[in-house]
Amino acid sequence: GTYATDIYVFDTAENYAVYKTLIVNLQNVGEEWSSVSWNGHLYRLITDNLSWSEAKEACEKAGGHLATITSEEEQQKIEWLCRQDSGYGNTRYQRELYYLGGTVEDGKVSWITGEDAIYSPKWSEGQPDNYNNEETILTVYSVGSGKGAGTWNDMRTDSNICGYIMEIEPTVTSITLSPDKITLQPGESKKISVTLKPDNIFSKKIIWKSDNTAVVTIDD
Repeated sequence: GTYATDIYVFDTAENYAVYKTLIVNLQNVGEEWSSVSWNGHLYRLITDNLSWSEAKEACEKAGGHLATITSEEEQQKIEWLCRQDSGYGNTRYQRELYYLGGTVEDGKVSWITGEDAIYSPKWSEGQPDNYNNEETILTVYSVGSGKGAGTWNDMRTDSNICGYIMEIEPTVTSITLSPDKITLQPGESKKISVTLKPDNIFSKKIIWKSDNTAVVTIDD
């Protein structure tokens, strides 16, 4: 945002006048405070103050998404990241809360990736509370909050006091077709299967396309 800072000049009688006004435009830069990898996934702790929608967009522009938690191993990695938030001991911290890629309704979590919410939530004490009936976004506490690093909390969508955790999925390393070659007679059809590596890729959507639909067409 834009901030104005006044510089004052005093005389010996402590009279003063505004000497100069400085206008400063501070921008979020996507600063990574810490990161950790697990099972081919990269998790990045970002300290920028953004709304949830802005954080979601920033992750997508960087090729990732707001982090989701679907296993105890992932929860442990998120907790580890949240413990790194305090760079000055436990008396100071970067952010009290960090956004995740989850929405909350009636105490139930839904992931923006469409993954099943099969992992048992690690709610902080007294959460979720849907304060003022407007907290529908999932966050986790930092170590400096004193409420348990990595424990879950619900928050408003328009809050701008949170950082966020980005998750970058594994990239495809190989694509195998079976069979890799086929010969078709007019009116004949055959099935082709595809295998992507590594196995832990979340999104395995394949887009099939024919270069000449007058010769051959493809049905997903």
